[in-house]
Amino acid sequence: MKRNKELLWKSPFKLNPKEKERVEELLALHSDLREAYELKNELDVWFKTSTMENCKTGLEAWMTRVEESGNEAFKKVVQTFNRWKQEILQSFMYPFNNGYIEGVNNTTKVIKRMSYGIKSFERLRKKILWR
Repeated sequence: MKRNKELLWKSPFKLNPKEKERVEELLALHSDLREAYELKNELDVWFKTSTMENCKTGLEAWMTRVEESGNEAFKKVVQTFNRWKQEILQSFMYPFNNGYIEGVNNTTKVIKRMSYGIKSFERLRKKILWR
């Protein structure tokens, strides 16, 4: 299984027929693995297909299914989702994210790291603002 974990992580919609066959072989080894794989895929489908109107019911249905399954690995996920439920649901209502700012921050840190030894703050500032 060591070399096949990427197949289990991959969305089932992106698997080719040979990969689907291999995934089925892996899932036949253990019922808990199959259940975890199905829960992961249900969450993926919920995330990709939910709208502002049905996101709350879909999330609650998925969390109920996890609790009924008794799968210990997903209990922590459900706790996290309960803690951040409002923010998760609001992400379906508002199309904003902080990806751009995170990218700018990362670029700035890379420039600082690569510019170790620049004595002039003004030069470093201009280098950052130029990008």
